[in-house]
Amino acid sequence: MVVTFSGVLTGILLAPMIGAVVILLLKPESKEQARIIAAVTMGVTLLLALGVFLGYSVDEANAAADAGQVYFAYED
Repeated sequence: MVVTFSGVLTGILLAPMIGAVVILLLKPESKEQARIIAAVTMGVTLLLALGVFLGYSVDEANAAADAGQVYFAYED
């Protein structure tokens, strides 16, 4: 079984960048909104990372490696 997290990994990478761009587009007086956007962006990134962490099985990866298969792979 091959587990792919390519979309989630892209989300983990892009979420902080998108949040930063949104914050940059805010007015300088909008400090509270910038904090809220930063917190939401951090939360989304954390949830995506936890999903990858909890979705990865070391036992299944070791069993696949012993059988000469790939468990974790990137696919387009």
